Amino acid sequence: MQETAQQYIQRILGFIEGKEPLRVQQETPKKLQKLIKPLSKAQLTRQPEPGKWSIAQILAHLADEPLDSFCRREIFGRLGMTETGFNPPAAWKARIPPTENDRNFRRRVIQGEVNDENASVMNGVAGHAGVFAPAMAVARFAAALLAGGSGLARPETLRVFAQKHPAKTGEARALGFDVPTPPSQAGKYFSSGSLGHLGFTGCSAWMDPERGLAVVLLSNRTWPDRSSKQIQQVRPLVHDAVCEELGVRS
Repeated sequence: MQETAQQYIQRILGFIEGKEPLRVQQETPKKLQKLIKPLSKAQLTRQPEPGKWSIAQILAHLADEPLDSFCRREIFGRLGMTETGFNPPAAWKARIPPTENDRNFRRRVIQGEVNDENASVMNGVAGHAGVFAPAMAVARFAAALLAGGSGLARPETLRVFAQKHPAKTGEARALGFDVPTPPSQAGKYFSSGSLGHLGFTGCSAWMDPERGLAVVLLSNRTWPDRSSKQIQQVRPLVHDAVCEELGVRS
């Protein structure tokens, strides 16, 4: 029996009981594009919460343009993030720290290209990884969210994304965001309504709407390899230090 688009997305996310989430493989984006092509916008909006990589494929389909050009026009361009994007040009490479000496998959030092293996297979453009930006650009994006969307999204849309949902791990999450769960990577001062995102290579951004505060931390904790987990101790200390310096207390 042929798999439907709905079943395929559910299987990717692990929403079908008794089945593990499907790992992204090289043919997966093409298969997803083939499945979603006949669907209407109304059908797609009724899907369960897709993972970041698959929702990006759906977004590109609905926008009828590649994800990177859509983001460049609708997000980066609107916020003046001129040095932000997928697959950065060679001229930026000297300013981008290497993330890993990849001895298993690509067998080279990864610098100026996406570190995530799945995103690499997807030519560096994916919903879950691949965007390069300086800290001030990420801070500008965070400030836009703190300002209620600032032309990027309606405030009511952001409220939907900020709603907490129980995750399979037992921790709460929001749509596309982490939320503080003690012991939190946001430290001890960020309010319970804060939203954050943690990147595998050591980057993070936490936003506290209650205090109008955002902290961006860009690091390459995976250099020279991904064995170190010390960023988990560093992140809370950085956030606490910033809050204490600003006089923000719980």
